[in-house]
Amino acid sequence: MFTRRRVEKLAPGIQQMTGDLLDVLDGQDVADLVPALAVPLPINVICELIGIPTEARPDFRSWTPLIVSPDIHGFEDYQRAALSMLAYTRGLIEEKRREPRDDLLSDLIAARDGEHMLSEDELTSMVYLLVIAGHETTAHLIANGVRALLTHPGRLALVRERPELLEPAIEEMLRYDGPLQNTMPYWTAEPVEVGDVTIPAGELVIMALTAANRDPAQFPAATCSTSPARRPRTPRSGTACTTASARHLRVPKRASPSACSSTATPPCAWPFPPAPSPGAPSLLINGLDALPVHLR
Repeated sequence: MFTRRRVEKLAPGIQQMTGDLLDVLDGQDVADLVPALAVPLPINVICELIGIPTEARPDFRSWTPLIVSPDIHGFEDYQRAALSMLAYTRGLIEEKRREPRDDLLSDLIAARDGEHMLSEDELTSMVYLLVIAGHETTAHLIANGVRALLTHPGRLALVRERPELLEPAIEEMLRYDGPLQNTMPYWTAEPVEVGDVTIPAGELVIMALTAANRDPAQFPAATCSTSPARRPRTPRSGTACTTASARHLRVPKRASPSACSSTATPPCAWPFPPAPSPGAPSLLINGLDALPVHLR
């Protein structure tokens, strides 16, 4: 099913997608890497994995920001996007039942546990999770990761010289400037002890992932402001708070920062003086609405 081997099979296609997106920028002096690379690459990869046709992918791109941040865009926009995605996904499931293809959704439809098949609600929930969580987190990690490399030119040079550091560098980017600010809200079912604090039952709890990933008790202060390509962590130095989708979808994540770090790619540079990068309006997402860079 959703295995690393299946994702790795997509690697040549992902490299081709990345190259095609960068080719469009050829000859430009300045480019915004969010709409040019960070947004289209992961949605295309995930749609390819699931089996969503090319012509439907722009719709998914437009739906996901509204679904992820209903607090910003409003309930009506959220409802319209969510119902549109649901209706399309149900139609796609029916189409895959009639004509299975070599894709994840067809495999999920055919999957059996004894005599039980996945229900339509389970199938639509899986598509929803993969597209929303996988696309949004990956898009923002790409932009945040490229910005981290551009603002640390010494580390960018190190990754260029030593490509084997790219994978641990991406793990560090997940900690240093990950794509999620907070978890979804939870309610305590019973009193919970956290350090010296007791959280009573019935309290709303939101965990700040970005704060946890800069916890000086786990990560020395010096590492919080320097190296997105530092030495790989040991168990003693702490573990970053990331998401399941972040760890399963390493291939598109690896392809994108490498687009900036690869010696085969025309280099990009941070504007001077550095231009402010507007943050995505969200209580959940930690990302950028724009990432203008100079190409040279």
